[in-house]
Amino acid sequence: MTFKQYLAIILFKTKAELKAERQRTYLGFIWWILEPLMFLTIFYVVFFHIRQIKTENFVQFLLVGLIMWQWFQSSVLQSSSVIIYQINLLRQVKISAWVFPIIKVTANTVKFLIVFTLLIIFLWVTGFTPNLNYLYMLEIILIVFLLINGIVLCLASIVPFVPDISVIIQNLMLGLFFVTGIFFPIDMVPEPIRSYLSINPMMRVIENTREVLLHSQPPDQGDMLYVFSIAMLFIFVGLSLFKKFQNQYAKLSES
Repeated sequence: MTFKQYLAIILFKTKAELKAERQRTYLGFIWWILEPLMFLTIFYVVFFHIRQIKTENFVQFLLVGLIMWQWFQSSVLQSSSVIIYQINLLRQVKISAWVFPIIKVTANTVKFLIVFTLLIIFLWVTGFTPNLNYLYMLEIILIVFLLINGIVLCLASIVPFVPDISVIIQNLMLGLFFVTGIFFPIDMVPEPIRSYLSINPMMRVIENTREVLLHSQPPDQGDMLYVFSIAMLFIFVGLSLFKKFQNQYAKLSES
């Protein structure tokens, strides 16, 4: 199949995925907004009203971190096991298996963009006027999209053979949630711990997103290159694994 054909399949299946998800609930697409809002509200109450973290513009600081993290986390968790549920289709249709996790990530990205638009409106209302530096978010979002796809491709390619990896992923995400700088600025962390935490590409993403949205500063291009390089490495490894295992997926019994 050509790249154009794969792109058409991804776009068509993404639309179908979003439509099916909307039809499974009474409120439909409204849940795409309500679910992250409930998530954000819970952590706002816990970390602001209860703990009273002393950070300037903490509400905006927290929302930026949570929304970027939620996009990353939900995409990884929901997409890692997607091949298991597509085995029957792989038996019937000759199509590269790597398409399915990308479809799931793309669907989650559409939902993220809706919530991100609401975030921009909220920041505007609370005094953070959009400016030309906001255009850098196109670069950040694209790089994160590549990073998520790379990680998901690597995980989704091997989860069908070792389903227990899904449990490890869930616990790893929980651990990363508390050390990715969502609730604290990285400059509050002393060295050498800061250097170790900065290995995490999502910490750099969140820090640079705050620089753009809250401080009207361009992102650190060194950080962007670092995240992009990791993303491309994961994509290369993930696609290589899918190519290696392509013919074995259809032979697995669906669990």
